[in-house]
Amino acid sequence: MLKATNRKLTGSEKRQIKAVIRRARSGHGNRVSAQQTIPYQRMYPDGVCRVDVNRYNKTIQFQDINYQLSENEDKDAIFGSWCEFINYFDSSVSFEFSFLNLENGQSGGDDRIEMTARQDDFDGIREEYAQMLQNQLARGNNGLHKTKYLTFTIEADSVRNAKPRLERIEAELLGNFKRMGVHAQALDGKARLALLHGIFHMDTKEPFAFDWDWLHPGCLRGTSSRPPRSSSRTGARSESGRSFAARRSCRLPPPTCPTGRWKRFWRWTAA
Repeated sequence: MLKATNRKLTGSEKRQIKAVIRRARSGHGNRVSAQQTIPYQRMYPDGVCRVDVNRYNKTIQFQDINYQLSENEDKDAIFGSWCEFINYFDSSVSFEFSFLNLENGQSGGDDRIEMTARQDDFDGIREEYAQMLQNQLARGNNGLHKTKYLTFTIEADSVRNAKPRLERIEAELLGNFKRMGVHAQALDGKARLALLHGIFHMDTKEPFAFDWDWLHPGCLRGTSSRPPRSSSRTGARSESGRSFAARRSCRLPPPTCPTGRWKRFWRWTAA
């Protein structure tokens, strides 16, 4: 029989135990499921996302600008408007652009080209013409649906305080896009979840199926409806299901970045 002893813990052992308890309480321990790797806490139906305890964001989808095909004067005007757009953000608002190439049907939006029927003799021609445009679009982009997004994040102590400011920023950004001649729209919560579903299931092409009524009232996170089958990350490389990715990042501070570099960046994003 083993006899229990009242050995005191050493200082090193106490620090190790405290570190384990601290990691467990903070939620930053070892991930045990693919769902836990999705870095947000809650998605709301209106498109507001609670990233962590005091950070909230929204996302706007915007269309292309024909920058390369424009005249030099128009290019200067577009570039000037772009600089004003970037300078809108102050230090209290963080933002990031996302440029996604997903297969048709995976972007969460409607990839079809439709012409409204008018109940006349030309409806057949309209349907045939819309199908021709759809086929040309698919061949021209190699079957990819190219989309662009702007996500902006603020800090707030509650979602009630975050929503009014996010809505104000959203309205001003949509107005700035409109002045540049860019079509843009804000994404609601379901559209954002559909977008994440397309990113996480690029290998399986699994259709997105979700409704807010399916969620338990006490669990409105929405991640269980579309996590990847598996997920891992090592340095700048990541794996989701059977898809692999590598990340590259750059910083282009507007006050110090040379004009030529910004123009090259704009041509790349508008390509």
